[in-house]
Amino acid sequence: MKHATRKYWEKFSKTLKIWREEDWEYVPPTPVEDLERFEREWDLPLPESYKAFLQTFGPGELARVFRFMAPYCPDKSADLVPLNRGIRKDILKGETYDSRAEEDPDRMLGLLYISNSFYTDHEFVFDTADVTDNAKHEYAVYHVPRSCSSPLFKVADCFTGFIEDFCLGDDYERLFQCPFPAGSNPDDENHEHHIRRSFSPVFMRGKRKKKK
Repeated sequence: MKHATRKYWEKFSKTLKIWREEDWEYVPPTPVEDLERFEREWDLPLPESYKAFLQTFGPGELARVFRFMAPYCPDKSADLVPLNRGIRKDILKGETYDSRAEEDPDRMLGLLYISNSFYTDHEFVFDTADVTDNAKHEYAVYHVPRSCSSPLFKVADCFTGFIEDFCLGDDYERLFQCPFPAGSNPDDENHEHHIRRSFSPVFMRGKRKKKK
C-alpha cells in the first residue's frame, strides 16, 4: 500500500498540467489548521495521504472529471463539511430517499464524501469502518452509484491508490467510458480540455485579480 507524503505529492504534481486563468484568484492549499479542526470537531482522523494531498493541491478537479473537496474550503461549493453534515442529518431524521441508508444507516453514517464527478453524478467516499491502515488512518475508498438501490463497491484500498490507480488508471475508462487514454500527453493541445493528467484548483467565485 502506498503512503503519500507532501514530498510525494509535490513530485507527483510535476507530472500534471495545472490549469489556472491569470485573471482569477484560486483557493490555496488547505491549511493544516483546517484539517486539524475537522479531525477534532468530527472526532475522525483523516488519512495521512489525503491530508498531504490537500496541503499540496487544495480542493480542485483532477483529470477534468474528479472534483475533490476540502474541509472548511473558502468556496462553499468545494467544502465537504456542509455536504456531509446534510447527508448525516437526513439519515438520522429518516428523511432520505436512499434505500441503502434505510437498510444500513450505521454504514451510511460512517461514510465521508470526498469527491464527485464533474460530468456525472458519481460520488466517492471514505468508508471509515473499512480501515486498511491503522497507523496512517487509511480507509478504503468506495464508489457510490447514482441509483439509490445499487450497492457501494470498493475502488481502492487507500487514497493514494484511488488517485493513481483509479482516477488516472484503467478503471476510469471502464466506469466513465472516457475516450481519452490514461497516458494523455499534457502537451497535446488537441486534447487540452480533456487531459487526464491535469489538475484545476478551485477558483474563488466572484474574485478576480486586481489589474495593476
